[in-house]
Order: sequence, then C-alpha cells, then structure tokens
Amino acid sequence: MTPISALVVGIERYAQRGWDVAGPGRSAVEVVEWLLTRNAPLRKISLFVNFKGRTQSEEERLVEPLIANGVTVSLTPDWHAIDTCISNLAQDASPKSRLFLYWAGHGYTDPSGRRLFFCQDYTAHAMRSRVFNATNWLRQLRSSRFHSFSDQIVIADTCGSFDRLLSAPGEEAPPDQREDIRQIAFFASPDGRTARVDENGNVFTRIFLNAVASGQDWPDHAGLFHSMKESLERNGTQAFRIWASSETDSIPDRVLGGHQAPAARHPGEIYRSEEELSRYPLTPFHPTDNQKGRWGGRSSADGRRLQATVVKNRKEDYDVTLQVTSTDGSRLQGSVRFHLHDTYKPQVVNIRRCNPDAKKELQAYEEFTVGVQVPRVDGKLTVLELDLEKAFKKADRIYKRSKE
Repeated sequence: MTPISALVVGIERYAQRGWDVAGPGRSAVEVVEWLLTRNAPLRKISLFVNFKGRTQSEEERLVEPLIANGVTVSLTPDWHAIDTCISNLAQDASPKSRLFLYWAGHGYTDPSGRRLFFCQDYTAHAMRSRVFNATNWLRQLRSSRFHSFSDQIVIADTCGSFDRLLSAPGEEAPPDQREDIRQIAFFASPDGRTARVDENGNVFTRIFLNAVASGQDWPDHAGLFHSMKESLERNGTQAFRIWASSETDSIPDRVLGGHQAPAARHPGEIYRSEEELSRYPLTPFHPTDNQKGRWGGRSSADGRRLQATVVKNRKEDYDVTLQVTSTDGSRLQGSVRFHLHDTYKPQVVNIRRCNPDAKKELQAYEEFTVGVQVPRVDGKLTVLELDLEKAFKKADRIYKRSKE
C-alpha cells in the first residue's frame, strides 16, 4: 500500500505580544488522531504544536498518546525546527508516496497576494523572517525535489487578512514544476478574510474532519472537493479558497461557500460578493511590477478566466497575447479593461467588443503582471490578475530548444 508522510502544525502561543490564540493546538492533535486511523502505512507523522495557557508538563501529557503511536512531536514549533522537517520530508521517501500537510495558527495575505504563515518565534521586529511563504511553498512541493510525493493534500486553517506586517518570507523559486504531482490545497479563508474559531476549536478543521469521517482510505481529490463543499454548505460558514493541480485535470483557483454571492450559471461556481470586490484595486505596492498584488492574485474567478500566450522571437523580444474567456457558459458582455505595466502607453486598454473573447496583443521585453476588470454574468465587475513569469519562462525554454 502507498505510504503516507505528514507534517502537522498547530500554534497557539507566540513570541509576538498579544498573539496567543486558543484552538489551533487542539485542532492539530485531532488531525493527527485522524491520520492514525488511515487504512495505509504511515511513513512518518511530524507534529509541531503548543498550547495557550498550558505548562510544559500539561503539554507533554496532551501529546503522550500520540508519541506512543509513533508520532514525532515537538512542543517548540519555531521556524528552524519546521524548516528542517520540510527540508528532510522527501529523504528516503518511496516513489508515489502520499503527503499530508496541515497548518493552523496566524496567517495573512501580504500586499503582493502571498499567503504567509507565522511560526512561534515570529516577532515584527527582531525575528521577522520566521514566516513561511505558503504560496511559494505549494510551488516547491510540485517541483522535482518532492517528486516522490505524487499525491498531496494541504489544509491551511489560517486567516488570509490583508496586512502590511513586517515580514521577510523566503523567495527562492523552484527550478521546475512537475505535471505528474497531484496537489490539492484548501485554505480556511479567501484573501482578505479571517478564519473562524469557536469554543470547540477551529471551525474549518472541524468541517474537514467531518468531510473525511465516512471512510478510512486516503481521500480522493475530487471526492474531497465535493465533500468539503457540501460540509461547508451544511455548516453555513464563510467562504474558503481552493486550488489544485495534476497531470490530467485541475480545479481552478476559486472561492467557495458563503451566502452573499449571486447565483451562478455554472454548477460549482460561486461568485465573490460586492463587498469583497469593492476593495480592488489595491494601492500599488510592488516597486518594479505595479499591477502585482492589486487585483486579488487570481486568474480565474466568477465565471471568467485570464490567460496568456507568450512567444519569444529574439533574445529579448516577446509577443504576448492576453485573453479573457468565459468559464460559466455566459457570453462576455460589455467592456473588458486590461491594466498593464506602467511602461506601456496607454497603461489601461479597453476592449469594447468580445468575439467571443477579449484579446490584447502586445510586445514585451520582460515579464510583468496584468490586472483585468471584466463584467460577469450579473453585470457587476469582477477582477482578475495574472503574473506572466511562468509563461515567459516557458517561452524561453521553447526558444532555447529551437536554437539547439
């Protein structure tokens, strides 16, 4: 049978003053207890956890049953310990293994649209590098470095509130992206929202555990997606964010749940509320890429998708085609507005007639981020954002092969 490796983090007690919160530690323990019941061999479960208002001896008693079942437990969930565990995850892992990752605690969305998780030892001034860049982390897990884990499930029960907290997350980009790695990630909140905690712990974790309670096998991605959606609707809780990637299919990056959005034309599509969309565009923040992080960081939402084709002609000359399409079966109606890098004149381009898509062709010399405002089926404007870095790198590879 396919072995399972797991990294589980639940942080209630922080070095940053006033940050202690009840719930994540208890939820992390419940997730480990669920993992121990899986009908599959467990290669290794690593738990990093602490508890608000508990002495060390009380914490040790709480995790004793898990240690007795072979779980590796650390009661000091600091950055170095967790980073070392991540670095060693793939060591000696057999091919086609499964990986489960869970994180509960403080998190936020920075002005560039990155989802960040805080470790126990984070402080806003002295230890601001004690942060995990979850957006980049997911990309790293899809690289050749982690190719042994062909099936990955990520659960993040953290907030996604917008903030400008001092932090210095890692920016090392993965060298490649493997198409044969299946990865699905669920975040407890969309960008700009908070995750719910009540007297029984983290609400989103409870929803996840209810969704997987009916079986003992490793969750199938498609089945988990639908179970989570149904469980969320039964609980009537706020929206969460999901994205997935695999060799044969994908679930678009989207926000699910909640009851404020208008009815959708396409099954499974739920639209963002006017309140959420009213925040965009955000103030320009990135000094060299002025559209980056301004439009929510999502290339597909509300029945609309922004995509790009990039072709390299010469050493530093690229043809770029930007295209906005419908994904919910409705026609694009009204003007579609492209927001380009500030080196383009004009910087804002309106496409008034779609046939049936909205297209903009241009030349470029380096990668940049594009923002779009496009009417959805109910006539209200939604926003999309696409970083062209990946498309430019693909064009570079194709050009290099053509010259060999």
